[in-house]
Amino acid sequence: MNTKALYPGLMLAVCVAGVALHAYTVLFAVDKGPNRFTLILFACASLPYLLCAFLGLRFKRYQPAFGAALAALVADGWMFHSVFIAPGSSTAALGLLFMPILNLFVIAPLGALAMVAIAKARRTDA
Repeated sequence: MNTKALYPGLMLAVCVAGVALHAYTVLFAVDKGPNRFTLILFACASLPYLLCAFLGLRFKRYQPAFGAALAALVADGWMFHSVFIAPGSSTAALGLLFMPILNLFVIAPLGALAMVAIAKARRTDA
């Protein structure tokens, strides 16, 4: 089975799931519903996923884009859990402000590098 054929669909599915998580946060998880601040936060939080989808489709490099989007989604899911489901402190919501920056500049690039390393290791093992 050719696993390379799966990556475009997987990448897009993870990107859509990430944007959907942030849309849910803006529309339903906040107390007073969407406002200017939450819409700006939504745009900033969705940027890593939109960038992954754009770069993956534009340059046909689906594996790094998938790794970046998956790492960002895992981090966002963890932050959503720590803020809305099981908050550990009263300042847990501050993570929502810093997570888009952390995703864009740290977590997504590390996910892309990890996926490139995994793909390279799989090629040398075969």
